Amino acid sequence: MTSSLFRRVTRYSVGSVVDPRENRLTEVTAAVVEQVDGLAQALVRTLLRSGAEDATRRELAVAEMERRERLIEMAETVAVPRVHVSTQVATRQGRFVDLEILLRPAVGALNPGLLVWVEVKHGADLHGDQLDVYSQDIRLRPVPEHVERVVVLLAPRGWTPVMGVVPSNVLMAAWQSVGRALRRDVVVRPPEQAWLLSEYIRYLKEEGLSDPEALTTALALALMEFNAAWDAVAGICEHADSVAQTDWGARGRHQKTRGNAPVPAFGTGYWAHYDRNRKSQQPSENWRGAWFEWGLRDTADMQGLENTRGTWAFVAGVTFKKDNPTKVIANEQWLARRMAEGFQYFWIGGYYRLARLRYPDELLRDTTLEAQGRQLGCWVVGSFGALADDPPPA
Repeated sequence: MTSSLFRRVTRYSVGSVVDPRENRLTEVTAAVVEQVDGLAQALVRTLLRSGAEDATRRELAVAEMERRERLIEMAETVAVPRVHVSTQVATRQGRFVDLEILLRPAVGALNPGLLVWVEVKHGADLHGDQLDVYSQDIRLRPVPEHVERVVVLLAPRGWTPVMGVVPSNVLMAAWQSVGRALRRDVVVRPPEQAWLLSEYIRYLKEEGLSDPEALTTALALALMEFNAAWDAVAGICEHADSVAQTDWGARGRHQKTRGNAPVPAFGTGYWAHYDRNRKSQQPSENWRGAWFEWGLRDTADMQGLENTRGTWAFVAGVTFKKDNPTKVIANEQWLARRMAEGFQYFWIGGYYRLARLRYPDELLRDTTLEAQGRQLGCWVVGSFGALADDPPPA
């Protein structure tokens, strides 16, 4: 018996200290595939077609290219298959595959079915030899009928693993190709299914996994003015840095440009560390190894952050090491006060953060870079002060 849509999509919800983004994406995808007629076949065909393009791009052996073409032909010939969808499937070697789609042939049909294991990527890296293990263990997965078996790595476009490699027998596909195919190829007649599919495509867009329908006027103008925008935020960061160092304290570690004499890399992606106290004060010991930090970050990389309204945002707050005071029960009311003051809790760059966000358009009340940078610097210092004046009690 399959899970209800609501049980699936709420299985991995965002918590105060965790954002299981990939698991949540997997469950949402499985829920929609189960509920929308024909979507499982369309998704498998899309993954296999992307796999054929991947073989050409990676210049794989001819035999592997031919295998992938045969898989596409098989997917096209599985007429009205019996569909089974599972998530977090245990393998013989103790691993868990994110998503399994089994297309069993109709009763009495002579053509084989397809067993597809999908490793979903959305923020995390590969874990050691997991793809090699999947390639071995999928052959041992018990299935009633004869099926062809294939492992797919489904990741954002342009994603490459930092650790490990993708074996040549594993297909690589991009989430963006999935979004395009769903809009183009899936014909849904029941209105409730059409609505669900449209909401799923909207969800992929919110997660940064689906392309816009077209290059709009706003997007074209943003692209044409990209260099000027980059220069503007670099100047704003430079002015804000001056305010922060004057009104709060000396800058510590910071993002630097490359070269023998590195200087602050002001602009998108910039970050800088500061003491947890004003110049004349002592920090609370309850901060443990944390530090204060501000910068200009990509909100798409912030796990646990809900309802963002733009890609880039200035961030100012505290960054925690292993001894995280937000996880201490006695600090719950303190954390609630911080959240009420506009601080948000999220994960980015390997650390948990408690910080405020300020979007670039919020600086537009001033009309010069210097004034906008001063405004940002005062906001950074104010955010630091709110934290220093009310440190965690335990």
